[in-house]
Amino acid sequence: MAKVQYILFGEEAVSMAEKNATATEIREAYESGDILYDTLKFEKGVTEVADVLSAFMGWYDYAFVSEEEYNILNF
Repeated sequence: MAKVQYILFGEEAVSMAEKNATATEIREAYESGDILYDTLKFEKGVTEVADVLSAFMGWYDYAFVSEEEYNILNF
């Protein structure tokens, strides 16, 4: 497992990603109020598993994203 993993939470955002939407398109949908999402940077040995589980609550879906995508989503 990689030392750092970037996670996108949110059913609609993950659906967009699965349909090949770019991180910029997902961010624009968020900014226009069309979708909601959250992200988490998981660092092995730093982030607790409980943090991941807590962050996931209520989002119903997740996807791993690249560091670049994570940075765009958190601009």
